[in-house]
Amino acid sequence: MTARRAGMSGRPQAGAPGASGAAAKSFAVALAAFLIVLAVAPACASAASEPASYEDYRARIAEARSVLDDAMPRITDQRVAQKAAADITLLVPPTERVDAGGRTVVVDNSILRTYTLKLDVAVKQDTRTELGKQIGAYLTSLDAANAPPSDSLRSDPAALAALLAEGVSPARKSLGDYLSEWIAKLADAIRQWLVANLGARGASVAITTTIWVVVCALAALVTFLLLRAVLRGRRAVAARDAAALDMTSPVVGAAEGLPDDIVAHADSLAASGRFREAVRALFGGAARELVDRGLLRRTRTRTDAELLADVAPVAPAVTPPLFALTLAFEVAWYGHVDPGEAGFRTARGRYADVLAAASAAPDAEVAAAPDAAMDADASATPRAGDAR
Repeated sequence: MTARRAGMSGRPQAGAPGASGAAAKSFAVALAAFLIVLAVAPACASAASEPASYEDYRARIAEARSVLDDAMPRITDQRVAQKAAADITLLVPPTERVDAGGRTVVVDNSILRTYTLKLDVAVKQDTRTELGKQIGAYLTSLDAANAPPSDSLRSDPAALAALLAEGVSPARKSLGDYLSEWIAKLADAIRQWLVANLGARGASVAITTTIWVVVCALAALVTFLLLRAVLRGRRAVAARDAAALDMTSPVVGAAEGLPDDIVAHADSLAASGRFREAVRALFGGAARELVDRGLLRRTRTRTDAELLADVAPVAPAVTPPLFALTLAFEVAWYGHVDPGEAGFRTARGRYADVLAAASAAPDAEVAAAPDAAMDADASATPRAGDAR
């Protein structure tokens, strides 16, 4: 379907009439936009958001550690784990700009974001505990790496004075130092040449004009590079989040850890008298099968009501048997009612009906909704119990 849409996009061919005129108009619009940016660059620069101070960054790391310490005794509770993950992400975002002593640096904590995302969707209590320990170790390392510098140098005024008198030795100059010196020498040579050929006043006008042109060009270039870096960073973070979500989300909690052959697994559980677990396996297997067939998109763990609400628009024929299987699962699992052999056989039949209806359903193109849609409330269907 995507290929057919691409083929019918209606884009003009390269040699179509009017292509050159459209290109000229596009160039004129881009040029006008560039001139407007140059005109408002000083105002925009002053209005741009300032990077976080280094002290604030360290304080937020310490606060994130405190949040995790408070949550660890109850980290097995899913709500406590989800709140801790959200609070830590707000305090220490995946990427941010920090003012490190007059020099702005981009801090990348995407590894921590991966940990908090996994903690947010983790189903097993042992998994949440282990992720909490990993986040704690990461925050401890981050706090140690950003600890305030030692004051031992300040206690030795003579050593400090000697260092200030020596300055920076040539052996310890960075590439940036050499580049700055070379630019300064080049600028001085150009100024002397202009003074010698144009006089002091002419040289002053030429230097001023040149400086303004260079500054405007550099401002435009830096703005473009910053915007591109921010966009690339956001795309990279979104890709990592999507990858982590795809690896950790089991569609519904009942689908986690199931083998490939659902029917054989459920029959084995029923044969040992574990009919409640057998019905739960059938429900989780049906939900997983709907995702594998493309009738549902993979997202955060759903509740039962959200599962039914997501299936209804794309595969209406699947909804009745899925609703019957969901009801049997909730009565057996949340109601703690043993369905027995007869109840298991009925649920097994509903599972087969779901697969048959899904096989007969037409292929559905399930859109990859944004993160905000992942937590949308399925208000169209009465909310049932949590499918975990």
